[in-house]
Amino acid sequence: MKTKKIISILLTITMLVGIIAAMPTVSANTVATFVHDGYTIEYNIDGNWGHGQNIRMTITNTGTETIENWMLAFDDFYGEIENPWNAGIEQTDCGVEYLRNRNHNANISPNETVSFGYMLENPTGIPSVIVMAQERVEKTTGFTAELNVVNSWGGAFNGEIVLTNTTDHPIEWWELTFDSNFTITEIVSSWAATSTDNGGGNYTFKGTYTGIVAPYSSVSLGFQATMDGTPWITADKLTEVVVCQFVLESPATRGFEPKRFSNATIDDDFCDSSVLVVIDRKIGELNKIHEPEIFGDFPIVEINDLTWSQSGNTDRDVTYFRQILEIVLPTDCKENVLEVIAELEKVDGVRSAGPAYYLSFSSASNEADNSHETDQRWGLENINASKAWEFTSGSSEVLVGILDSGIAVHSDLENVNRELGRNFVNDEASTEDINGHGTHVAGVVNSVSPGVTLVPLQVLSVTSKTPVFEWRGTTTPTIRAITYAKEENIPILNLSAGDGTRRVCGALEQAICAYPGLFITSAGNSRVDNDFYGTQYNLPNTPARYNLPNMISVGAIDKNNERCSFSNFGESVHVFAPGVSIYTTCTGKNGDHSHWHCSGNSHCTVDGTSLAAPYVTGVAALLLSVYPDATTEELKSVILDGANQIDIKIPGRVKDSKGEYYYSDDLKDLKVTAVKQLNALGAFAAMNRLRIKNLYIRAVNVEENWIEIYNPTDERLSASGLYLSNSFDNLIMWALPSFIIQPGEIFLIGGRDNVDSHIPKRGYANFNMSHGVTLYLVDLSWGVVSLLSHYEVAESSGGEP
Repeated sequence: MKTKKIISILLTITMLVGIIAAMPTVSANTVATFVHDGYTIEYNIDGNWGHGQNIRMTITNTGTETIENWMLAFDDFYGEIENPWNAGIEQTDCGVEYLRNRNHNANISPNETVSFGYMLENPTGIPSVIVMAQERVEKTTGFTAELNVVNSWGGAFNGEIVLTNTTDHPIEWWELTFDSNFTITEIVSSWAATSTDNGGGNYTFKGTYTGIVAPYSSVSLGFQATMDGTPWITADKLTEVVVCQFVLESPATRGFEPKRFSNATIDDDFCDSSVLVVIDRKIGELNKIHEPEIFGDFPIVEINDLTWSQSGNTDRDVTYFRQILEIVLPTDCKENVLEVIAELEKVDGVRSAGPAYYLSFSSASNEADNSHETDQRWGLENINASKAWEFTSGSSEVLVGILDSGIAVHSDLENVNRELGRNFVNDEASTEDINGHGTHVAGVVNSVSPGVTLVPLQVLSVTSKTPVFEWRGTTTPTIRAITYAKEENIPILNLSAGDGTRRVCGALEQAICAYPGLFITSAGNSRVDNDFYGTQYNLPNTPARYNLPNMISVGAIDKNNERCSFSNFGESVHVFAPGVSIYTTCTGKNGDHSHWHCSGNSHCTVDGTSLAAPYVTGVAALLLSVYPDATTEELKSVILDGANQIDIKIPGRVKDSKGEYYYSDDLKDLKVTAVKQLNALGAFAAMNRLRIKNLYIRAVNVEENWIEIYNPTDERLSASGLYLSNSFDNLIMWALPSFIIQPGEIFLIGGRDNVDSHIPKRGYANFNMSHGVTLYLVDLSWGVVSLLSHYEVAESSGGEP
């Protein structure tokens, strides 16, 4: 994403009134003032009550430009915020909390002031740092902008632009910029947007009171305009204003690293001899070696850097880089682990600390199956895989990491790169799977995308501390594997496992957040809401519940598109895929450590969200095979945008006699909710629309029968097939095969001679056009009709429309 700053970074922080560093109570009418370049913030304690305070804050714009959509970052709130007015508490995808505007006080003109406030429960002090933290992010994906002509008269018309958020994250305060062939004379729906005429048919609409567009929702912007032929818009771009991570962690705000410490209890399932620690940038850097003394007086056997870079190169995106350390303790004692975490909470520079939780498989059952029943491919048919195979079966250049128990040697799995694979549990050379689970997962990925390369990254195994038959691994090898995948440029990871706990594991969350690729994981088999953390009855699956921007969490459906009874659900479960009676590869090993009983080099059927996740992984690999330059954001977006909408039943949440919530499978308690069902065909259609929507017909000559089509963007656009039509009801007129259009490129269709060297000639001279037709540029690929551009032809024309 391209970004640019709209505010200066903090230069100085001046406290005009003394600040008490820690206090149970601060007297009323205490004022702290923070003076910055272009704005001043006042923090007022208006009064005390019981265990709380009334806080009133003001922002004064001391600069010469309007401050738009302010957001404030604190070193600490020093209490629990309740009942905010004219402001609200928000959280970034990686857990950083900040305070932002609400409604009418979004913008602050020069020399003007806005006020807002909240109640602070259990205050312990007042902030040392408060700074603005907004950033403008230019986006070309994750939204659509559709022009509708409501009515027209003479040389004018009433129109609307429908701005739709096609992602599962809200679009914050936004600006929509587009090119058009009309002049806007009036914005009718001024409550929805304000308009700026940039000249040359280029306009910017800015969201005001409807500034936040909810996931998969739309806002409508109405206007009156003067027509110039058939109205159209193109080259649309959306600029979103979001919290700026760089500002939050700039040198001026080094003290503001939010701390998230584990709330683990002795009953939780975690390793009894190590603690995972995330270090902020005050004391941590790439490949830095730390002395034990900086963490406290408790004994430490060794400190392992789980983010160690073999090449010594910095991260591709250092925004989210933090050192993650494993502190190994001398005794095997869970009580000691919890005591050490409490000690680490006092160490300046430690951002989070917690146990190394155990992860286990997300497979519910299995049975031997060598019958080769006809429904063994039902999962592939359910996701429409065969349609995607018409274009690709996968490229060997695409690497897919399988975070699991390894991958067995199998006649179906000849595309496994064992040299690149690693065993992160025992540091052994072999990644051979003697359990079977990893081989099941690899078999599903291979069935969807047999041409891609699978990389075994073993993170679950039997160790000296795990019982026979109980295969699992702590989050430590998983973090190491994620770091390795980033180092080796493995762009897709599949983890069909979780810890089944409601506890926080900041180290694993940090590792996934810093990974630049797409992380796909199983939602879990506890049939609970992954977004609900209420009681002993509800243990959401980690890491599936993290809901990070580079993560897809996958639930399971059966052959009738009903939720499998075991599958977890909730808003953080992004998509559902086949997860019952899944026919896949089997190890054929029946030793003490295997509980997947299959004969050698054979197949079996398995249930679980473990099998649903690799269907999504396979589709992502197919997409990356065709679009090797696709970003992680694009891959996730098109997989979700191309999914089908289906209704599933989920258990109702009820209370027991003690007032604790649990989920009931009683039919009368089942609820119906809409979710997404994986569709490989739809994902390719969404990617095609995403990539070629900016193409348009640039010039037409009806006498010489030629047409110029133009790519106005700075990106390479590829298409699997386009069609020209002289009627939207009769789409096929001339077919264009698969092609790539370079940035700024014009290409010619027709019989024109003496073509300029920069205009590729595509031929197709055997057609005739008449005066007075409308030409449509249409994408029909993947069975989806998408209108890219239309051009009213009255006479011969040239130049950009």
